[in-house]
Amino acid sequence: MVILLTIGIFFVLSFSKDEIHIFQNTYYNPFLDYFFQYVTYLGDYHVLLPIVFISAFIKWRYFLGFVLVGLLSICAIVVLKYHVFIDHPRPPQYFAQIHELRLIEGVEILTNNSFPSGHTTSAFAFYALMAFFLNTKKLKLALFITAALVGYSRIYLSQHFLIDVLVGSILGTSLAFIAYWIVMKAKRPILDKGLIQSLSKD
Repeated sequence: MVILLTIGIFFVLSFSKDEIHIFQNTYYNPFLDYFFQYVTYLGDYHVLLPIVFISAFIKWRYFLGFVLVGLLSICAIVVLKYHVFIDHPRPPQYFAQIHELRLIEGVEILTNNSFPSGHTTSAFAFYALMAFFLNTKKLKLALFITAALVGYSRIYLSQHFLIDVLVGSILGTSLAFIAYWIVMKAKRPILDKGLIQSLSKD
């Protein structure tokens, strides 16, 4: 995670977003076209919401954590996209009169509200929080790789610039840490029970 973040910051500071995106847009193949069309959905709320409901059957602490990080993510994305960084053009609109991008057939082309990447923010918020809850290093690594793939998919599909994804990953991870800290501070014993345990009689 730190290595990827460092590389991302290096590129953002060393090259313009035009150069970075045009360079990335020249490297592709049919398998990656197909792969990233579906990987990007791992940052969509249609995929993330089931995680919230399933977590209620494991521990209420997990459930509250995912609800909290979801609400924080939605608030942060809405405020930043629609009130602070208004109408930042996405790559297809930004390059419309400058450079002809290679776009993937079947992918819906969005034009505005590029900064920051909502999918990346959501993916890092949920998968980082899940990683914080887990004790297995391999699963933690797999979750951060999943979030990183979602982020890269947004660039590959020309839905976002690198800077959008980089900030989204930092924002999402930060929100996950805040949510984790809050729910872990709560000491009520019922939070360590799941839905079925809470309903069953001793």
